[in-house]
Amino acid sequence: MPEGKKTSIFELLDPKVILGTFLFGFIVLELTVLMGVFIIAGGFWGAWKMILLFFVSSIFLYVMWVGSYIQRQVRAYTRFYEEKSANVERRNTLLEQKTEKQEAELATCRADVKVKSKLVEYTSTRMLTPLKTLKMDMEMLLGGQLGKVEDSQAVFLRLLHRKNVQIISSMEDILLVDEIQSGRWQLVMEQSNIEILLDVNLEEVKGLLNSKNLAIKRSRKGGMIPDFPMDSYKMKKAILKLISQAITFSKDNGEITILLENKPESVVLSVGDAGTGLSSTDVERIFSPFFSAGNISLAHPEASGLNLFIVEKIVEAHGGQIRFSSELGKGSTVTVVFPKIRN
Repeated sequence: MPEGKKTSIFELLDPKVILGTFLFGFIVLELTVLMGVFIIAGGFWGAWKMILLFFVSSIFLYVMWVGSYIQRQVRAYTRFYEEKSANVERRNTLLEQKTEKQEAELATCRADVKVKSKLVEYTSTRMLTPLKTLKMDMEMLLGGQLGKVEDSQAVFLRLLHRKNVQIISSMEDILLVDEIQSGRWQLVMEQSNIEILLDVNLEEVKGLLNSKNLAIKRSRKGGMIPDFPMDSYKMKKAILKLISQAITFSKDNGEITILLENKPESVVLSVGDAGTGLSSTDVERIFSPFFSAGNISLAHPEASGLNLFIVEKIVEAHGGQIRFSSELGKGSTVTVVFPKIRN
């Protein structure tokens, strides 16, 4: 019988019961006719007693028969539901055991993640301190503060300085990703202007732009860009990563397009390059941490694959949206939309 279906008395009766009922009625009808004949042929009182006795005994036997059948059916259904209840209890027990096992595994994973985070933080911090000291020393050498540096030496020092900066940036990215994934980072909101942060970042990357002879095509729509609530430090980092990404994947002597648009309820920033571009398959995975497309990993092995992952998390933390579009061989464009008022 299907679960959840209500059972009536008629569903407990099978064709045997129905057939027995009709036979009983037919026999009663025939005996009534015979008794009528006896009444006409013989004494009325004796025939009536026989009819009454017959009816009482027949009804009693029929009720006993039907009651016995219904009792058997009820027992069968009771056993059926008892077995179903036992199965449900067994499944619940197994589910509870499985849940306890998964909770234990989850606790172990959390402990492992905590250990990993501490290890990453400890290692990165210990390595960042001497790397930043080395960076300052090289900048002093290049600035001539420790004596005159020959041109051949300056070329070598600039190369070391650039590699040093890349390593520091990568390690800071790893620390930031660890903070994001462990939920330890927070936003410090204040009124700020995204266009001012863009100007600061463009000034910082001027050397990288000149090294590849890249031009910046900058435009603005919708009038002046207003201030809106943001974490200035993290927003500056996100914009810097968008520009650095475009510089890294742009071809020499190329152009980077930057568009700022002031809309009624949002501010839109688009950064595009005319580099190698990505296939549609790679575009679907572009925001995954440490992802690097095949054509990019060969041309730019130093790329960490963390830039857009970090940008996405910063944008989403500000209640914004991020879109990535690309065409293989023609370049890519990253568009971020920030609400002026956060819900």
